[in-house]
Amino acid sequence: MIKSEEFEELKLTNNVNYKEQIDKWLTGLEKSMVETLKILMNECIKVYEEKVEMEQEMERKEWLARFNSQLVVTIGQLLWTRECEKAFEKRRPIEGLVEVRDLIEE
Repeated sequence: MIKSEEFEELKLTNNVNYKEQIDKWLTGLEKSMVETLKILMNECIKVYEEKVEMEQEMERKEWLARFNSQLVVTIGQLLWTRECEKAFEKRRPIEGLVEVRDLIEE
């Protein structure tokens, strides 16, 4: 488990042997962190799309509280970019961007 200065905890999906040589230990730690973040980011997107975006079981505030801030910020930027791209594809992009802005302000 890794703890941040903000007291957030990230439970790694793979155990890392800290008794190995430092370079092997750090490489193992990095691989485990990347793998863990991949899994959590996919879950974060899935939960947002299935439960928040569809206004089903979860409000955005609950989603924010459920995941670590690093994940929320990264996925929030990804989803914002996705919505902006959809807006540009519309017949009237300005109206689509206004919708994106309104979503942000909610």
